[in-house]
Parts: sequence; C-alpha cells; structure tokens
Amino acid sequence: MEPKFIKKDIERIARLTASNVAFFTSIGLIKKEAPGRGRARKYSRQDLLEFLLVKSLNSRGLTHGKIDFILDYLRHHPYKPLVHRSEYYTSSRGYLIFSTDPATGKEYIDFRHIFGEEACVLSESEIKEKYKDPVIIDFGELARIADTA
Repeated sequence: MEPKFIKKDIERIARLTASNVAFFTSIGLIKKEAPGRGRARKYSRQDLLEFLLVKSLNSRGLTHGKIDFILDYLRHHPYKPLVHRSEYYTSSRGYLIFSTDPATGKEYIDFRHIFGEEACVLSESEIKEKYKDPVIIDFGELARIADTA
C-alpha cells in the first residue's frame, strides 16, 4: 500500500497529539514499515485506520496488551478488515466486538457480526444484551473517516 499521509495528517485526522502518534508507534501498536523518521515518515491508509482503532480502543479503557492482541488478530484475519474502503460497509455494519465470555470469563473477539453472510445480523442494542460489557467498534465509521481524509 502506497504511503500517503505524514505525521501531521495522522494527528489531524485521528485527532491525536504528536506524542500519541510517537508513543503508539514506539511501543509497537502501530507496526511501521514505511521509510522515514519523525515528521518525514509516511503512513498508509491502513496505518491511519490502525491509529483510529487504537485511539477508539484506548478511549474505551483497553490496555495496550489487549489493543495489540486485537490489532494482531485483525492484521492476520482472512477478510482483511483494515484495508476495506467505506463502500464495503454500505450494505451492512462492520462491527468489531471485544468482550468477555460469560461462561468462561475469557476475553475474545467476535467477528460473526462483521464479515461474510452473517454480517451484522444483530443490532447494536441486541449485541449489548448478548455480550458482557462489550466494546463495540464500527469499522464502517473508521473507514469513512479514513476515506474522507
């Protein structure tokens, strides 16, 4: 993917401070492979989506370890949710649900309501009823922000 954003663009679009951008990159949440350093570093659309997702998850109180787990899972997911344009989400809502399984107490990511034929078969209120304290991220909204940048 061709890098097209500079650090100032990421700060403006994702509404992050320069230190947030540097911190999220330095601790490895954003896996930066594009050339450049500091303000000259170039970022791709996927990088922008990852910054938007990190900010959203961080604002919901998830630890950096949990955020890293979610990002790693998304980066390797066969449907490649971090590369789709907003048009992909126009016929259905693209939800990431991170929650705790009430039966086992283990944390998990639920993709059944995001991709494929079962995309978003539940409304947001039904998701909140079904899952224990779910963190719900609307990928369509993140994609729209990135696409209008």
